Amino acid sequence: MSAAPPVVPFEARTRKPKVEVPSGAWDCHAHVFGPFDRFPLKPDRAYTPDLATGADWRKMHDAIGISRGVLVQASVYGTDNRATLAALAELGPTYRGVAVVSPDTSDDELKAMHKGGIRGIRLSDTMIGAVSTAHMEKMADRLKPLGWHIQLLVDASTRQELVDRATKTAVPVIWDHLAGMPASKGVDDPGYRHFLDAFRGSKNLWVKVSGPYLDKALRPPYPESTPLAKALVAAAPDRCVWGTDWPHPASDHSIDDAGLMDLLATWVPDAAVRKRILVDNPPRLYGA
Repeated sequence: MSAAPPVVPFEARTRKPKVEVPSGAWDCHAHVFGPFDRFPLKPDRAYTPDLATGADWRKMHDAIGISRGVLVQASVYGTDNRATLAALAELGPTYRGVAVVSPDTSDDELKAMHKGGIRGIRLSDTMIGAVSTAHMEKMADRLKPLGWHIQLLVDASTRQELVDRATKTAVPVIWDHLAGMPASKGVDDPGYRHFLDAFRGSKNLWVKVSGPYLDKALRPPYPESTPLAKALVAAAPDRCVWGTDWPHPASDHSIDDAGLMDLLATWVPDAAVRKRILVDNPPRLYGA
């Protein structure tokens, strides 16, 4: 067994958010782990998660008012997407998934994943078990017939060349978690300004306004994240989606999922724009 550190357990009891959640809201970023006897973790991994099932995720959704969701393949499973696909089968057709696939994955395998609810792939140059962004264009050409997209876990402010490449790919490209930049850098960081300009100008780029706690310098209610989130929403509100990142495997403290929904209301005070982010935008990326 790996010596990878354990994660902070997710909150089993979830309160109702203070803000009103519109009907049909999506949680566009979460992970499942286990059952471990069926879906063992990779020995080489960054962390050791607790059991977190699709049923646990749905229970949280029921509590905070979420109707639909997107499971993202976790790095601890590498390119073995069985746990994600099994959870999608249990959750049903209102849920979607994002897989991690090797470049030599066959078209038949991709088509089978599509039937199982997968609608995109995730690339990263930093995660253990990830597939590199070097494969982005080649994979995009293969994903286009399926109507899929590419999801990146990358600090956009440090990768201007990748940002520019992403504006030209054959499929949409969505950046995880406030474009992956630590909030402590601030919106005036030159690399971040480059990303904001590209995001504003390219209909190919999307962003998840999520994961403020991934900047380890921040603590709830993450006020330093607000300028970044507001800048992204102002740049392209029709290409932003939101997610909890449940069960928060990269967090070093306990997360209040209802608090994340309430934080979205701070980032996006306009209820009509929040509805666009929570309800209207996700089907354009993940399918109705």
